[in-house]
Amino acid sequence: MAKAGTRGDLWGKETTKAVANFPVSGDPIPVPVARWLGRIKAAAALANAELGLLDEEQGAAHRRCCMRIANGELDDQFPIDVFQTGSGTSSNMNANEVIASLAGDDVHANDDVNMGQSSNDVFPLAVHLAAPRRARSRPAPRARDACSVARSEGARVRRRHQVGSNALDGTPSRHTRSGVRGICGAGAAGIARVRDAPPTSRPDSARRHRGRHGSQHAS
Repeated sequence: MAKAGTRGDLWGKETTKAVANFPVSGDPIPVPVARWLGRIKAAAALANAELGLLDEEQGAAHRRCCMRIANGELDDQFPIDVFQTGSGTSSNMNANEVIASLAGDDVHANDDVNMGQSSNDVFPLAVHLAAPRRARSRPAPRARDACSVARSEGARVRRRHQVGSNALDGTPSRHTRSGVRGICGAGAAGIARVRDAPPTSRPDSARRHRGRHGSQHAS
């Protein structure tokens, strides 16, 4: 599947189909998630070489390509919309196709690169590993700002009534201020989860996950 001469688009037909199938937001998956896919697949290539499923040369070639993703050299090769299939199947295959394109002639994205990995494992793991730093730097401060604005607005309209989501079923209306309190409470709980996430989202959690769900093929 190697492409010679020019880099261009390194993905294959599965990625192309996914781009056409999910024209939702125009935003691709976050760059940190794509880079973690590279790191995870580098580890899988190492494990598969140790198991004899790839020869030493193949394993080394796969790892080099994976680390190019991990190091940010190929950020523009992940075009699929962030709103895609729930398990990240399309982006998992996107990574496989990019690696196969660079790894050498006759390298198959599914048989040689993916080699038994499940997107149900790979993609959520990439998200969990990428999330802590991004969550600390972006969503948490924004959530706090949003709660502050909501509280101010709730105080201003505290006697105004808001129709409940189940009003047609007889649910009584409630004050807007009560709804704001609920929103802010949910936001505070989310911020707490972000704050507590790093200890459970470090790379060593990937090793624990691998130990619980190990199989013949790396996943």
